[in-house]
Amino acid sequence: MRVVFRAVVVATVVLAGCVVAAAGRAVPAPLPRVTMITDSVGGVLYWADDARHVLGRGLGFVLETKTCRRLVSVGCPAYGERPPSALATIQTLGPSLGPVVVVDVGYNDLADGYADGVDSVMRALIAAGVQHVVWVTLEESRDPWIAINAQIRAAPARWPQLVVAEWAPVAAKHPEWFDDGVHMNGLGGMGFAQFLRPIVLGACGSPCRFASLAPEAAMLRPTVGSRTIELRWRGNEAAVGYDVEIRRGRAWWETVVSDRQVTSYRLSGTPGSRVKVRVRARDWDAVPGAWTPPESLRFRSPGRAAARP
Repeated sequence: MRVVFRAVVVATVVLAGCVVAAAGRAVPAPLPRVTMITDSVGGVLYWADDARHVLGRGLGFVLETKTCRRLVSVGCPAYGERPPSALATIQTLGPSLGPVVVVDVGYNDLADGYADGVDSVMRALIAAGVQHVVWVTLEESRDPWIAINAQIRAAPARWPQLVVAEWAPVAAKHPEWFDDGVHMNGLGGMGFAQFLRPIVLGACGSPCRFASLAPEAAMLRPTVGSRTIELRWRGNEAAVGYDVEIRRGRAWWETVVSDRQVTSYRLSGTPGSRVKVRVRARDWDAVPGAWTPPESLRFRSPGRAAARP
């Protein structure tokens, strides 16, 4: 099953790292693609939505999961099919895999020959243009999986592109994360995602730097008139959309911009009146950052200069 999880991209945002298009608009830089190839164990991320969100936030995360998947040979029968191997999936997807791939496969494999399978998979990944591979160790509740883990741990000596994600010792400390000793429940899925995320971001490096940032906004100097105030702001690399709220007098805060990819807003009012303004940014998944401190502005009175206490 191939599942693609990414935020919807909307036009007209101005932030660092964007490619400027015509008419002063900007197109957000594409999310860094991270593909995870797994069997039913890592497949917990398919149904554990919160866990998947934690792992994939700010990334173009693609989950390739198949029950009974094996590393280089066709999988065991499950749900009316014999699923393609990790190797076959890599060969099919090719460059669309992106620069970072996570491999969590081996629970349905024999220990004999697994190292050769790792080499075949790594050659295919490199041929597809993959630059970084995160290979997850298996839970060590069965002897063959212990033997497979030894072969996974030996692989970086041959393949410098490969980083081992040591899931085995983490899983051993949390039996409550598993329903049957192998497959994770929702709590385990969240633990798995939280374990993997820093390793994936570290392997990805600079292209994923903004995925670990909280979105931030900063107000810029406005243009104040007697009946309009042109509000302007900017955001950091994690900022994609923005919210703007205003407060007139003792009224409640009023939302005038909601998760829009704009960096300005024209506010209307009466000469001499005051208004408070605050802005916050949202990331690719619409998760909001902190509000800016409220800023008090006054519409220009006739014959007086603009005021910005």
